Amino acid sequence: MREFKIKKLGQINGVIHYNISFDGGEATGIEIPMHQCDKYLIEVQCKGGLLMCGYLNVGAADKIGNPAAMISGARIRNTLENPAAAVSEKAAALGIKPGMRGIDILKIFAANE
Repeated sequence: MREFKIKKLGQINGVIHYNISFDGGEATGIEIPMHQCDKYLIEVQCKGGLLMCGYLNVGAADKIGNPAAMISGARIRNTLENPAAAVSEKAAALGIKPGMRGIDILKIFAANE
């Protein structure tokens, strides 16, 4: 059995929108193509926090008080499977640490909505 299921909801102007379901919750994901290269800006968000790619900034999440984790990944699936490189202060307060996989972090966020 898979730990999560990704369903593509649609695409507008190149931005791909996903629903991610997992044991304990659901999340919304987006992939925004970076037109200067073959990379994507990626965000996966549930009510309890968000996963973000390296284009986004954990320091900004700290300034506004959001639980967040920065995870490198070429696409949504990679972001869920890969380990976090950095976490915000609010995420750390929930017990989230660098090195935890994205899907495991989402489960903690969902439990703390």
